[in-house]
Amino acid sequence: PRPTLGIIYDMPRGPEIDFSLFYGMPQEVWEDPYLVGVDRRETDEDNYGFALAVELADWQIKYELESVNIDKDEAGKRLPDLKRNGMVHTIETGYEFEFPGGLELVPFVAFSLGDMDGKSQEFKGYGGGLDLIKSFNDVVLQLSAQAEVNDYDGRHPVFEETREDKILEVMAILTWLDPFGYENFSLSLGAGYERANSNIDFYDSSQMLSFFGIGYRFGAGEGHND
Repeated sequence: PRPTLGIIYDMPRGPEIDFSLFYGMPQEVWEDPYLVGVDRRETDEDNYGFALAVELADWQIKYELESVNIDKDEAGKRLPDLKRNGMVHTIETGYEFEFPGGLELVPFVAFSLGDMDGKSQEFKGYGGGLDLIKSFNDVVLQLSAQAEVNDYDGRHPVFEETREDKILEVMAILTWLDPFGYENFSLSLGAGYERANSNIDFYDSSQMLSFFGIGYRFGAGEGHND
């Protein structure tokens, strides 16, 4: 879950600007995931940051900065190249194609840069995907598929390899606008699947998720705030 607060502004005869702040709910990770033969202890990982998006006609471009903070990074203390704290920069751009019947297709490409404290945790990511959006009066369905490759900079001190991850993600979100007649509110229900294949088997993973969200839009029309 990532609660988000943002503002959208439509400039007269200009682009739409969307600025938001987000905070990822803390999740539990291992203090040192590389220990063997002993009990490992959990610690919290916090993620927070901001996003700035600009839409001009049918072009969209977005920049996101996310801070990653591990409360007790014992692996990083033991092996400095494995420090997991840092910043992740992501730039994404796409073009929106509109079709009759409330259908939109948005192909996009993205580049990310992981500026982490540990050399073997730094990475460059390249990817792309496709969003499909279908509107049914007060209901909006969004389907998304994305693939990316993350190339890491330094050799891993435990596995003696330079890591490369290939990630596939699919997601579906159904949003109900003005539910039960409550204007400016929205209810969202979503589900997704992510699969990561790494040349280092330790980092192979797959996960499924589902979520429920509530939103409220402050204002309406041009110059509205969300």
